[in-house]
Amino acid sequence: MGKKILDTGRTNYSFGGLQKVLKRALELLPFHPNTQKILILGFGGGSVLETLRSQHKSKAHITGVDIDGVMFTIARKEFEIVEKEDTRFVIADATEWIKNQPNQFDLIIIDLFIIDTLPTAATQVSFIEKVSEALLPGGQLIFNTIPETLSEESFELLIHYLEKKGIELQKMKKWGYSNNILLGRKNVNLPVQ
Repeated sequence: MGKKILDTGRTNYSFGGLQKVLKRALELLPFHPNTQKILILGFGGGSVLETLRSQHKSKAHITGVDIDGVMFTIARKEFEIVEKEDTRFVIADATEWIKNQPNQFDLIIIDLFIIDTLPTAATQVSFIEKVSEALLPGGQLIFNTIPETLSEESFELLIHYLEKKGIELQKMKKWGYSNNILLGRKNVNLPVQ
């Protein structure tokens, strides 16, 4: 259809269907134009960054983390997404990287998949605790999951962990390409961690 997308045989990584799902999630959140710092865990080819910059005119500082450095190469070469003063690329396992980073963010987008499966480490209490610590009070969260590869029990536990950390959630179940998206906001009455 005249545009590039980043796909595997079983899933869309960037642009195409995934971009539509995350674009709608940003609309329903809703994305706040005064957002200053954004963290994207699972950067892929950068379609969510492109949506933030073009549709929402975001001037926020955006940090994108991806375990595969080739993703950043593809983002640069194929989608013209470049690292600059307000855009930082980090090659790392996001579930490990978040444990040692000291910054807090107004918005965290979690889109961590190995093909079509959310890594087990991204559903563990230790990861959720670190995400919560990295999210400012009043900060927003988008957490993308796929029910075909994440059991209902694991999905409900994920919700429980997030709510226990003071993140109020709204579920977008079976949305788009059957994604279950969690939209969240950290309670403003919690102390800054």
